[in-house]
Amino acid sequence: TLTGFEYEWSVLQSRLHCMQEQQQGWCGLRAAPFCCGRRVPSAFMRSLLNSGACQSDLEQILAFVDVHEELLEKGGKNMQQLMGEELLASYNRQILSAKRFVLYIRDCYPDSFRVAICKIAATLLLNLKTK
Repeated sequence: TLTGFEYEWSVLQSRLHCMQEQQQGWCGLRAAPFCCGRRVPSAFMRSLLNSGACQSDLEQILAFVDVHEELLEKGGKNMQQLMGEELLASYNRQILSAKRFVLYIRDCYPDSFRVAICKIAATLLLNLKTK
């Protein structure tokens, strides 16, 4: 049986673009010249097609990790005691899985990953500056 945290992580994974493409049997835009019956002419075009999906996936993963780590930090000892040892271990495993999943996203979108990371980092820095 799944804990609530394992279920939450599996639902999030199923909603990510890179996982949907894999489950639907689409070819990876990076690996094959044809995708969905259309020829993708260049690396530049592939990066344009994938950039939105890559950034969306990364934002979801980063939000998941940030919220879960902050919740654990703000909850402190009380939250850890409420969760118990087994549930807390599951909670931490899901956070670690999400962090590792960033590497999978990098492999899924090799042309778009760097640009997406830069956009997200720039947005975070601008938000920090305005605060």
